[in-house]
Amino acid sequence: MLWRSIRWVSLVAVGALVGCGGGETDHTGPGGRTPDLSDAFAYVAESPFAPDLVRCVDPRREPSSCTIGILPPIALRDSQPTVGDIMDRVVVSHGWMGARLREVLERQPAELRRVLGALTAIVVDDDVRPSFYWSLTGAVYIDPRHLWLTPEEEETIGDEADYRSGFGSDLGFILFSSYLDGDGPAFFGAGPVRDLEDRVPAVAALLFHEGAHANDFLPPGQLALLGAGETVVDAVARLEGQRLSGRLASARPLRSGLWAGLARVLYLGGDATSEQRALTAEEVGEAFEPDGASDPYAYSSQQEDFAMLFEETMLKRHFGFDRRVGFATQTVGEAGSCDDYVVGWGTRNRIATSSVTPRAQFVTQSILGDPLEEFFASLPAPRAIAAGESLCLASPLPPGSALRWM
Repeated sequence: MLWRSIRWVSLVAVGALVGCGGGETDHTGPGGRTPDLSDAFAYVAESPFAPDLVRCVDPRREPSSCTIGILPPIALRDSQPTVGDIMDRVVVSHGWMGARLREVLERQPAELRRVLGALTAIVVDDDVRPSFYWSLTGAVYIDPRHLWLTPEEEETIGDEADYRSGFGSDLGFILFSSYLDGDGPAFFGAGPVRDLEDRVPAVAALLFHEGAHANDFLPPGQLALLGAGETVVDAVARLEGQRLSGRLASARPLRSGLWAGLARVLYLGGDATSEQRALTAEEVGEAFEPDGASDPYAYSSQQEDFAMLFEETMLKRHFGFDRRVGFATQTVGEAGSCDDYVVGWGTRNRIATSSVTPRAQFVTQSILGDPLEEFFASLPAPRAIAAGESLCLASPLPPGSALRWM
């Protein structure tokens, strides 16, 4: 079963992991667990969808009984959705989650609301970890750790660790990746009190990513052809041959066999071979550099490849953020800070790379109907991060700081 979503965007030994739902009908969520939505409710009580909303997004309540006619993708009703249209589809476990989501959505670019039109609903629940899109229901499930601002709000969220936390820990390199605003981090996840304006781009990154998955499984050109009597999962199965990520993989495939193997360790929890454990940061960087992936997470599945390209493009387009990605080697027995790591390979603004740009344009054309030629032509050239320098110079983020979960 394919799960995509979430990844560490700060420095982590594991990098990113699969999360969102694929086209399967299994009722098991990420990591073999399904969120408990027993305390969930429709945030907008007067929404016309409120009577059916919770049961249609809760796999324990057999959402297969919900048809497109009962809970259609947002864009079927509103081709240019407003914040109110989206909030009519929101399910939460705590009232502050819905209020905060509305505040964040009101500050987002209008283009994001259009992208979210492929969703049937948005679920924010204290039992969701990690965030993911699920083709079983057509909804996105958000970890509320993206949204809290105060200690009181944070206390309502469970402290269960992400199931992927130990993946790849025996490899001889670590992955670091983050968004940059100038030369500093684009957003922070630390407390004890967080700023609403900081949450806007952080949540945008999440929703552009998950929205890309939704558009991948239910392509924009196919929404008007959905039958009122079919379910989302049936529609997804019927449209499998139209999947946007499949078209990308056929037209512009990734080619690194080394990274295809590493992805099974880093993102799917597979055991590393002795050969993989012996790989250095320099070696994995050399294999990554000429290929067309914007981020190593792309090798976990064609769906993540597609979503990462879109996410990075939209964060640059709407917020001016560069994405930095690289690989480093630990230089001491027990690392305590970024000084204990040395960069083997790294870069920023990789979507401007000649091997990546045409693939990113393919994705924006598929979702937005626009290859954004002027935008890509105006991008500054990628900047290499010098090999051999301390990670403190390459990255302002300390090891394991996990500033954003996707």
